[in-house]
Amino acid sequence: MQDESPLVFPKKADKERLNNYEYLDKLYFGQHFEAFAIKGEKEFTQRYNKLRYVVANFAGLMSRVMADMLFGEKIVFDVQDKNNQTWMDGFMEDNEFIAQLYESELGNSRRGDTLFKLRVGPLENDPTAKSTVIFEEVTPAIYFPVLDVNNGRYKPKEDVLAWTFDQNGKCYLHKETHRPGYIFHEIFAYDKNAGKIISQEDVTTFGFKPVEETKVNRSLIFHVPNVRDGSGFWGTSDYKDLEPLFFALNNRITKTDNILDKHSDPILAVPSGVLDEDGKVNKSALNMFEVDNENPGFNKPEYIVWNANLDSAFKEIDRLVDMLFMFSEISPSTMGMSKDGGQAESGRALKFKLLRTIAKRNRKKIYYDIALKKIIETAMELGKAWNIEIDGAKVTTPEKPSIDWGDGVINDETEATENSNKRIEAGTLSRADAIARLDGISPDDAKKKVTEID
Repeated sequence: MQDESPLVFPKKADKERLNNYEYLDKLYFGQHFEAFAIKGEKEFTQRYNKLRYVVANFAGLMSRVMADMLFGEKIVFDVQDKNNQTWMDGFMEDNEFIAQLYESELGNSRRGDTLFKLRVGPLENDPTAKSTVIFEEVTPAIYFPVLDVNNGRYKPKEDVLAWTFDQNGKCYLHKETHRPGYIFHEIFAYDKNAGKIISQEDVTTFGFKPVEETKVNRSLIFHVPNVRDGSGFWGTSDYKDLEPLFFALNNRITKTDNILDKHSDPILAVPSGVLDEDGKVNKSALNMFEVDNENPGFNKPEYIVWNANLDSAFKEIDRLVDMLFMFSEISPSTMGMSKDGGQAESGRALKFKLLRTIAKRNRKKIYYDIALKKIIETAMELGKAWNIEIDGAKVTTPEKPSIDWGDGVINDETEATENSNKRIEAGTLSRADAIARLDGISPDDAKKKVTEID
């Protein structure tokens, strides 16, 4: 096999990944007809071009459920040093941290990958504004890591971001390489149609330095896979193995909808004598007409209707929905749907009904937990290295935070309070810990509340 030219960008393997991102995005946004036209069976568009294609967007629903499970409940980040806690809280508030995490899970669920970046600069689009540590989500479609194949987990040797932009009628490729302590910038003239680099340009003419020092001995790029199966670096989409079910559900609903629509405007049958030779209605026939007394039932005007029997179609739709819930590990109870009727009697009962969905959420949490601890610690390292003050506090010694994720299920406050009171009475839980857990606040703030109560 002939090697690809080093001037080709992106490489063939990366093109496949980027095309897959585009396909998965279309599924999420409910553009299933366009998605299956890309990856569906042959002659898909010819088969459906005369039908009104109906989409049941289970894909988008599934991603929103998982984002709600991961980041819909309050998450508590805690460090030991009070100055660090103040700095971290301000950093997270300034960067709309939780909102970005929620949005990232919507992308991570469908694409299988999400990417974060830290940098130092002004939050406002004003170069004279005060610099701070900025946390931002970056699309994985511009991420091209150089992987260490000798490492069992394929950890990147360097993190490369690359994207195209147009300036003065020309197309350029910006390559940003992150290594511990440094960021390298390269800009190339780029032929978009051929997908090839033409020549290297002087980065200073575009307002960049060839090399930036970060003062932190680690990369500022953080990749979070949705879930891995041990076979490689990239994560796996939540939609994997479900596309045939999406297709089958849309197909059955589309066909049923079009059948019902076709028979919603029946034809009127009239006896002879109502229409003249030109096919027009005789005026005399508008109010009355003769009926054959010997066989009157077959001579009155009536609509020809189809006695539809779609029980099998609706049963298939129900089974497809059941299989989607089963194989996506999304419990119908998350939608307020329950085959046994009624609602869960308590938070504990609801959690039993959501066991598989909670397990799926916990798999995702593993990867986010690892990444977020690294991100917070690295942000503190940047804050200390660049002497950045947030909310009147400066980082003393960077720390890795502890994270209380909760369980992802909306709390039954009455049940939680009763359980906490029982544990306090039994001496297995302090009042401060109970308040921190019930109110979703830090241990220090909980101790202040205990003092206020006393």
